[in-house]
Amino acid sequence: MSETIIPLVLFALISTSTPGIATTLSTASGAQFGFRRSVPLMAGSAAGLATVAAAGAAGLAGLLAAVPSLQLAMKIAGSLYL
Repeated sequence: MSETIIPLVLFALISTSTPGIATTLSTASGAQFGFRRSVPLMAGSAAGLATVAAAGAAGLAGLLAAVPSLQLAMKIAGSLYL
């Protein structure tokens, strides 16, 4: 058990002590453009996080495991969107 706990604890310590990419991006945008012009960026980051959380809560992983071709379709749709 200790061989799985030690990496988990190290990951938890590192990930909680360093800022995430959204925090870093929002800070840089706020410093360069000001708070008001950075609000849409922060709102988009929050909406993206909420979307991912909602998809996870809705059981999207289970659906993708049951229908593997759906994963390919989502990858293609995401690539076209980007």
